[in-house]
Amino acid sequence: MFAFQNKKKLLRLCCATLKQRPFLEALLEEPDVADLLRDDAINGNSELAWIVLYEFLLGSEGLKASKRILSAVGQRSSAIHRQRDALVSSGRGPVGEDEAASVPATIPRYARVNTLKTDLSTVLKQLTDDGYEIVDCSSKRMTRSKYREVVGGLDEHHVMVDGDIPDLLVFAAGTQLHTSWMVDEGHLILQDKASCLPATCLQPEPGSHVFDVCAAPGMKTSHLAALLQNNGKIWSIDKTKDRVDTMKGLLERSGVAISSVFCGDFLRTDIYDKKFSKVRYALVDPPCSGSGIIKRMDHITDEAPTDSYRLNSLGNLQAMILKHALKLPNLERLVYSTCSLYERENEAVIDEVLQSEAAEHFELIKALPAWKHRGRKGFPFARMCLRSSPAKDLTNGFFVAVFQRKSALANGE
Repeated sequence: MFAFQNKKKLLRLCCATLKQRPFLEALLEEPDVADLLRDDAINGNSELAWIVLYEFLLGSEGLKASKRILSAVGQRSSAIHRQRDALVSSGRGPVGEDEAASVPATIPRYARVNTLKTDLSTVLKQLTDDGYEIVDCSSKRMTRSKYREVVGGLDEHHVMVDGDIPDLLVFAAGTQLHTSWMVDEGHLILQDKASCLPATCLQPEPGSHVFDVCAAPGMKTSHLAALLQNNGKIWSIDKTKDRVDTMKGLLERSGVAISSVFCGDFLRTDIYDKKFSKVRYALVDPPCSGSGIIKRMDHITDEAPTDSYRLNSLGNLQAMILKHALKLPNLERLVYSTCSLYERENEAVIDEVLQSEAAEHFELIKALPAWKHRGRKGFPFARMCLRSSPAKDLTNGFFVAVFQRKSALANGE
């Protein structure tokens, strides 16, 4: 097998292999090449066969593998080259570098300045020292179309400050920031703009208590902590232990000092427990289809659309979680969000909850009023909800709704 100490190198190999998937599958249409799958070294693993063939024919360093794999490929070398030549002659050869690099990249790279460790001006100075040019849009009231034009004109040496989310930076699509020391040390957090919308809409006051429901992997918890200025309390719950462990690491790296993280089922959580009595804000980002997330490899994988049964199951779960959260005794404001495009997980959930006893003392307020992209027409509350999409907003697909307690509204909050 392959031995990879460098995970980034392994990721690049996997992505490069997937981009050549049609060619590699065509290679395996040749019976003498397909015989490779029956070799004990491959043992029927077609994904392993793709990687082996990619490295053998297209890898920059040639095939580096175990003796068993090298022997298996060597025995079929003539057949592999023969099929490769036949495919090239018929126009079905490997795609060139330009074509292989043309993975859809409709949204820019976003990075949130972690104000728990630094500030915007310090980060911008560091980026300038690193050779970035700051695109100044502060003096312009940009339309959405103008914003898309400016962002589309960014190159790898440009950075701009987002106009909607405080402390959010915008880089050209594909900008590689993973190796930056600022990312490693938690000064910059790689977070899509849409993922920053829920905490921005919740806008908790420093010193207050917040419940972050289904909180892992912790991006939104870290954003909430920054808005609270590490002053207050965040109860962060998630059902999956592995994700909770990941969240703990992210929050520690981000400098979050006010989060109490625990693994558990929120629907089984006693929201009337005395320790939650000071919770005034809640963020509910429940499990969803993830249909709004732009996956750079969607066009070369076999991911199937979400079926109606799963959507209904998710919608029912989401409504139950939202209703449970609204019962927090001293709750004043709650944000419901998903990274889904489906009405069933968004407006339909809000519609159901608004008609339930759980929302008796709440009503929707307009999520981020300056945002132009609103909810789906056909629902009376659509203008109160926020949607984002790659085409309109250059973000992942997201949905946000904000519930406010009526008594709080009456008091002018």
